[in-house]
Order: sequence, then C-alpha cells, then structure tokens
Amino acid sequence: MHAFRATAPRRRGVALLAATFALLCALAWQAQASWATYGKVSVVKVNYGGNPSDTFTFDYNLGPSPGPGTGSFTIAGGQKSPTYKVECNVPASGAYCYTPALNVTERPTPGYTFTGAVCRSTNAHSSSYVEPTTSSPVDSDTKVDPQSRRIDFKVSLYEWVKCWVTNTRDTGTVTITKHVVPAQGTTDTGKFDLTLDGTVKAQDVGDGGSTGALTVPTGDHTVGELAGTGTSLDDYDSSISCDDGNGTVSGASISVTKGSTWSCVITNARKFTPASPVVTPSPSATQTQSPAPAIQVLSETKTSPKPGTAKLRGPSGCPIRATTASVTGKRIAKVTFYLDGRKVRTVAHPDSHGRWNLRVTTRTLPYGRHRLRVVVTFKSGTTTKRKTLSMSFTRCHAAVVTPQFTG
Repeated sequence: MHAFRATAPRRRGVALLAATFALLCALAWQAQASWATYGKVSVVKVNYGGNPSDTFTFDYNLGPSPGPGTGSFTIAGGQKSPTYKVECNVPASGAYCYTPALNVTERPTPGYTFTGAVCRSTNAHSSSYVEPTTSSPVDSDTKVDPQSRRIDFKVSLYEWVKCWVTNTRDTGTVTITKHVVPAQGTTDTGKFDLTLDGTVKAQDVGDGGSTGALTVPTGDHTVGELAGTGTSLDDYDSSISCDDGNGTVSGASISVTKGSTWSCVITNARKFTPASPVVTPSPSATQTQSPAPAIQVLSETKTSPKPGTAKLRGPSGCPIRATTASVTGKRIAKVTFYLDGRKVRTVAHPDSHGRWNLRVTTRTLPYGRHRLRVVVTFKSGTTTKRKTLSMSFTRCHAAVVTPQFTG
C-alpha cells in the first residue's frame, strides 16, 4: 500500500513532463512558422530573332523546403517558368535566413547564343507578394554569369526576384547575284526572279541584278530562280555557284553557319539556235520544176501554226472578299499560278466558260502587297512560247470608323 502511494506521484510527474515537452514543441513549431522567411523566384524567356516555337531548358537548385530542391523546366519565348517559393538567403534585421544557394542555369540551345539576363525585384514586406514587371527596379545583388548562363539569386524576406533571360538566334548572310550570258553576237534582255527558300527576294532582275545581303538563320537554305516578265527558263542553260570564303559549292543547297557570309551567282546562258540555211535552186532544177511550188505553198498555208493568246484578270486594289484570278485565251495547254513567289496551283483544263481559274481568299493572307504571277504554256504546234503574266493587289487593314455622337 505504501509502495503504491509512492509510485503514483512519480507517474503523474512523468506524464506532466511529457505534456510540457509536447507543449514546448508545439510552441516552437508555431514560433518557427511565425518566423518563416520566404521569398519567390521566377524566369521569363526572351527569344530574339528565332522561331517562336523553339524551347529552352533550365536546371535549378533552389534549396531545401519550402524550396523545390533540384530539377528542371522547359519554356518557349514569351513564356514564364513556374514561380518557386524559396527560403530567403539575405539576412535582415528581425529575420533569420538559412542562406541556401539559389541558382538557375540555362542549358545550351543549338542555333542560339545567350545574350544576357536582367533580374528585377519587388518587396511588399508581407506575404502579399507583388510580381515584378519590366519597369520594376533591377535586383543588384542577384548575379548573372554569361559564360555558364547561370543566375545566382539573392532573395530577402518577402522579396520576389524575376529574371528575363534573352537568347539571340544565330545568323549568317546570303547574297544572290544574276549573271546572264547572251547568245553570240546578240544582247539579252531576259528578266529573272531570284529566290531563297522558295520566296522571291528580287524581281525581274537582269545581268548584274542582286538581292543584296539577306540575313538568315543558321542551317540549310536553298538558292533558286523563277522566270521573270517575258522570259522562259527553257531558253537558257542555268547553273548555280556559291562561296562562303572557305571554298566554292556548286548547286542550290548551302549550309549557313553563325557569322558566315555566302555569295551565290546564278548564271543563265542563252541557248544558241542556228539559223535555217537558205537553199537556192539551180537553173536546171528550175527548168524541170513542175507546178509543185504552188502546191507546196498551199500545203504550208493549210498547216501553218497559229499563235496562242492569253490574258490575265483578277483582284486589284484592296479586295475585301474572296475573289478569282482568271486566264482566258486560245490554244492554252496549262496555266501555273504563283502567289508571292510560291507555286500555288497548276490548272490543266478550263472551266465550262473557257477560263483557267484560281480562287484567292484574301483574308488568309498577311496584310500588305501581294504579287500574283501566272505562267501560261501553249499547246504544241503553236508559234507562241511560254508566257508570263502578273498583277498585284493589297490586303488592307479594315478602316477604323469613329462613331459620331449627336446631342
């Protein structure tokens, strides 16, 4: 009985100590929560001169909880990374920081050069964070290393640091020049459209005409040409030669590297067509000749080829609705339509009204001037060679109508 009475107080004392310890732990946790020293970081990607759909990958080390630890994210130009809540690493009066390392590193992206990062910050001095904008103050203690493409964040209590990281597309230049070689003893007035990757860069140029230096992204590109006004490529032998200072390349395909300068020459040599010999009949042949010459002349008159004709009608000015470009004429075999230098359609048969048509939907085209060019091929046996016709129209912006108010 005495032993029981002696043990009971000790048990009550142990229970009291355990309860006190739990209470102290709860108070310590509550105090730690009340002393939480958090900030935020985020990244925005800026893609200068590249394809908007290209993506960029970053690796991050953003400290222990509540930070996300280590990982990576991938974003395209104009996109923002997730916003990460991190432990502050800039001690301040009345706030304790664990001073973790907080950094983000961009991986190398083929075809792009890291050209800088600007970090800006805001501090609301409360848990009601305010996201930085491009007009927010520059965060002077966050450092950027261009060589390693690494950002070392410095974040104080309730501060949000946001960095705009810029990559510039690597480029080179391409210049295309036309060289025309006329047939012997003649001059040549042929006109040509010079193209790069299928897009016309210079129209109706003759010998010595050029696109000038064209800035292009690194990678493979194709140099070419189309027949200009009144010109048929069938009348010429063509060749392409390109040089970037490291050797000459024959053919239309070139590979542009960062900073390279390509010069391409497209040569068109006029094909030589010998004149038909003139045969003078001998006197004896004339004497024995029957009235056959009259028969020959009659035969030539019956079978002499006739010329082909073609006329183009279509959109002009600023068409608002879809419209039709039509070619009409005689002895036409086919019509090929080109819009802004790109082949759109080849029509091999006319409609019931004898028209060779292309439907043009202007609302699907970019705003500005557009050039429609057609190449008309005539039936064999005609005296007319392939003919090129062209016209221009503009997709205009809708007029802004100012409402008129009456009293």
